[in-house]
Formats: sequence, structure tokens, C-alpha cells
Amino acid sequence: MKRLLVIVIALSFIVPLFFGCAPNENKDVPVKLKWRYKTGFYGYSAPAVVNGVIYLVDQDGHLKAIDKETCKLIWQFYHEGRIGFFVPTVTNGLVFVGGYGGHYDSYSGLYAIDAATGKLKWRFDLTDSGKGCSTPIVVDGTVFVGDLIEMFYAVDAESGELKWSYRIKKAPARSVVADGVVYVGSLNNNLYAIDADSGELKWQFTTGNPIITTPSLADNVVYMGSSDHHLYAIDSDTGKLKWCLEKGEDYFSSPAVVDGVVYVGCTDKYLYALNAKNGELKWRAEIGYPIDSPPTVVDGVVYVGSDDDYLYAIASSNGFQMWRYKTEGSIVSSIIIVNDVIYFGSFGVKDNYLYALEIKKN
Repeated sequence: MKRLLVIVIALSFIVPLFFGCAPNENKDVPVKLKWRYKTGFYGYSAPAVVNGVIYLVDQDGHLKAIDKETCKLIWQFYHEGRIGFFVPTVTNGLVFVGGYGGHYDSYSGLYAIDAATGKLKWRFDLTDSGKGCSTPIVVDGTVFVGDLIEMFYAVDAESGELKWSYRIKKAPARSVVADGVVYVGSLNNNLYAIDADSGELKWQFTTGNPIITTPSLADNVVYMGSSDHHLYAIDSDTGKLKWCLEKGEDYFSSPAVVDGVVYVGCTDKYLYALNAKNGELKWRAEIGYPIDSPPTVVDGVVYVGSDDDYLYAIASSNGFQMWRYKTEGSIVSSIIIVNDVIYFGSFGVKDNYLYALEIKKN
């Protein structure tokens, strides 16, 4: 019996070395698991965290509201089809999210849902069933959203009525809005700058391949990765190129711009920090696996997920790896940090989870 016990204990340490993470791999990191929530989504979508409530979507057709402390479901809204892969937007007591048509006659479009009750306030129909929406952005009472085929819309946030639309021709990506201008990339290789009030085109910038990432804006410059293996810095007023960085056969995640530095992950397995003015390299951190997750920078730390199932914390000053946290699957979602809690989605071979990691106090 004693011999059998010794064998069992030994296997408990040896087996993870071949089939998973070693025991206590996350023991010495400065975060602790607050909870993890098993989800129906594939980990692409990050949650929205507002007033103590987490709003997340899944591909089973649900928008869910979850208490951020207890991880208990408050309400869920069901769409016959699928709620989108993208992040819900919460403002002025409403949750805005896109849905796909799951059947030929099912509804596809933009929803406005009461954040407290989960009741539908209005929905905006797309031109055809089955299209779906990108992540909606709400600025000054207007919802800006693209469908997944060819159109970009500006919709009144209170009534759901159309203000204007612009034909982009191929799957508009997530947009960013600043100083009365909407910047949106597309699978037709173009970045568009559109007047937020009128819907008129100000300029467009053409790359060599589809644009699948979200642009970032800082100090009158739009920063954007393209699947043509370049990271671009474009003058937001004129649409003229300021500088670009090329990385061979690889593509970039959505960039983050903080204090004059552009932080961006790449499928070449590196996280880059670049001078925002001229694109010069400040440092690069080798992760070891492709990075699809957009980096998030908070208090001198760059948080980014990777395809190797780890969440990384990198010092923003020098690229030094401070710690990493092992999860049950790849991390491609954005990293959301609210009140010293880190939220992100992870998807694995068996199960998909939303994680909440609490940053330990010194």
C-alpha cells in the first residue's frame, strides 16, 4: 500500500511535465485567481466591466450580465442565432451589441439592451439577414458600427434610428472615433476617415492586404496593423504616411499607445515597444508564441496574452518579463483591468473560460 502511494505521488509530479502545466506553476506570481467562469464563447471577446457588473457575449446567442464579485448570473439576453464575437459597449444604462442571423429568417443586427434588466430597448436591422455587426462604439449619442459584409452605420443611441451609412464594400472592422472623425479599417485593404456628423469621406489610406485590427489614435496620428505585415503610423488630418514597420511574413495585433510609445504584439512571437514619433525600436520582448491579443498598459506594466496559454506581464520601461500566469487555453482577447482585477477570455481544447485575476497588494 505504501509503495502504491509513493507511485501515485510521483506520477502527480511527473505527468504534468508531459501533459500540462507543472504543479503550483502559478504559485509565485503576484496575482491570484478570483474566479473563472465557464463560457460558451471562444475567447475572442473581452468583457465590459461597468458598475460592478460584467457584460459578456457568447456564440450560443447570449448576452450575459454577471456580478463581478460573486460570479453569479444576473440576467441573460438570448438572440436566435449568435451574439457577435466582439466586445459589448455599455453607456448611459444601455448595452450595445451585434448579433448574427443563425437561420435564414432570423434577425441580424445591432441591439440596445437595458443594462439593469436585460430587456430589449430597440434593434437596428441590417440590410440583409445573417450579416452581423462589429463592436459598436458610442460617442456623443451616436453608435458607430460596421456590418460584416460592406456597410458602416451611424445610429442614434437613444432611438435606434439611422443617421447615415457609408458603403465600404468588404467587412468593416472595429472603429475608433476622435475629434469628430471615425477611423475604420476594412478587408478591402483600406483605412477610412469619415466625418462623424455627415458620413462624408475625408480620406482613405490603402495597404497591401486586409486590415483586421483596431486602429489606435494618439496626438493626431492613427496607428494600425495590417495583414500585409506592416504597422502603419498615419497623419489623422491628411491620411499621409508618417512611418511604417515591416515584419516579414507576420502581422500585428491591435496597438496600444501610451506616453509616446506604441506597444504591439506580432505573430513573430515578439511584443514590440516603438517610439510613436518615428517608429524606432525601444525594446522587444520574446514571448515564444504568436501574439494576437491587443496589449493593455497600466501602471508601467504591459499585459498581453499569447497562443501558449499564458498571460504575460512585461515592464513597459525595458521589456523585462515580470511574471506570467498559466491558463487552460490560448488568450487572444483584450485584457481589461478594473480596480486591480484583470479580466480576459481564454479558449482551450475542452473548455472556454472568462478569468478574473486579482492583483496582490504588497
